[in-house]
Amino acid sequence: MMNDRYYLLALEEFWSDVRGERLLAEALRKIDSSRQKKAERIRQPKARAASVGGGLLLQLALREAAGTAEKKERDADFSVYTVSQALSLIDRPRETVMEYGKNGKPYLRDRSFFFNLSHSGGYVFCALSDREVGADIQICQPAQYSRLAGRFFSEEEHLALEECADERERSLLFYRLWTRKEAYGKLTGAGLAEGLGRNLLPEAGAQDGSDIRWSEWSVPEGYRIAVCRYA
Repeated sequence: MMNDRYYLLALEEFWSDVRGERLLAEALRKIDSSRQKKAERIRQPKARAASVGGGLLLQLALREAAGTAEKKERDADFSVYTVSQALSLIDRPRETVMEYGKNGKPYLRDRSFFFNLSHSGGYVFCALSDREVGADIQICQPAQYSRLAGRFFSEEEHLALEECADERERSLLFYRLWTRKEAYGKLTGAGLAEGLGRNLLPEAGAQDGSDIRWSEWSVPEGYRIAVCRYA
């Protein structure tokens, strides 16, 4: 059985005026052809960079799953890469064939593992597991937390936010819950709507009888990451 593996890629090198275009061109050559075509259709530069970055992480995950990757020092339970580091580890891309579930969730054909990608701000995150998995990363920016919670969260979650001691504590709880909702919706394949209104406070546990395992981090600084999978 394969242990769960997590990968984080910093995208900032793609945004460099001096090296960004060269690195992006090199990265396009080192991702599979289907993601390459997808990225080339994206007009917004940062969105394109995130798509290419996801392709790089998937290549690294495929190498490790195949047992051909060197051991990487791990930070906070996942492997952290710059774009240059990722490119140096990929000699040629491994082609992938995607299949999609009824709700559009992607799967790798002929692979014995599951994956999930997420990007926000300057990072892309990838989770690899031998079971269905959902992952989300969010940059934590100021927001009207109580108003949003009133619209999208369960009554219990909204109350927990209102009881926070200060705005910093409220922000931490809000993004913990929001990443949980995104990850849960990606686990089931039903999207964010699946988690909205559902009580995902850690102490609530599963409400549908399913056994779900969570992994969560407050790194990099200013970000929140959540991963969930079936036990």
